[in-house]
Amino acid sequence: MASTTTPTLHEDRVALVTEDDLLTPRFVEVLREIFERFDVNQDGFLNRNELKAFAEASTGKDFTEETLEVIAKLFLEKKYLPTPQLSFLGLQGMFLLQVKLNEAEVWADLERLGYDHQLESILVETADLKPLEEVEA
Repeated sequence: MASTTTPTLHEDRVALVTEDDLLTPRFVEVLREIFERFDVNQDGFLNRNELKAFAEASTGKDFTEETLEVIAKLFLEKKYLPTPQLSFLGLQGMFLLQVKLNEAEVWADLERLGYDHQLESILVETADLKPLEEVEA
């Protein structure tokens, strides 16, 4: 009798990193979309308020001071300290490390940020939504 294996829950997920430990091109695209969504002032960096909004959207809570210190030491642009300023390159480094430490957590963050297991957006465009009054009329 041939044995069958039950597929794991993760087989349908696309890879986030390559065999060479680089972010995949699609994951970089998604990170760019996320970065631009939270770079409200469009200066090419995430400041403290933008980092806070990113943290709350991706994890449901703000970064702790300890987490901010780690981010500052590893990923922030040093010339912009003491004000936290995370560049897109810093965000990529942050996610690369997180994938290596806890990929399941990265997938949970991506889902909260509106991406499925194929890294496709599952966010509803607000322009497509009609006001409730129009729907009921």
